[in-house]
Amino acid sequence: MRGLRQRFDDLLVDPKRVRTGFSLQRWDSLVDLDQFPEWYYPAGVNVRQTGESYVVTTFVQINHVRPEKREAFIEAADTLRKSNGLKRQMNDEQSFVVLRRARDLDKSRAINQAIAQTVELQTRLESIR
Repeated sequence: MRGLRQRFDDLLVDPKRVRTGFSLQRWDSLVDLDQFPEWYYPAGVNVRQTGESYVVTTFVQINHVRPEKREAFIEAADTLRKSNGLKRQMNDEQSFVVLRRARDLDKSRAINQAIAQTVELQTRLESIR
């Protein structure tokens, strides 16, 4: 995932056995840190290896987002979902929301997809943070 590290100097990484989560440190401004000293990334990309292929999932985690940023955050997430062809309406009570999922990718395509999706999240969330 060197490509992600080269593109984002504040990349956070949550390595797991077969799934690695990526987010950006700057998105902690979306979280109410006083109320939630322990929180999960408000937005990011998970890359999971399944056999010889990879699944890249772009997501938002709504439950720790600051109340004053919540509506704009949900609106941005909903716009991303719709642009990715996901039609089911989001609601304020959801926690983990998938914005896009790409399956059956080789390693190179998974890296490129993770970079592209992180850039998309960065662009969409920049005005909110």
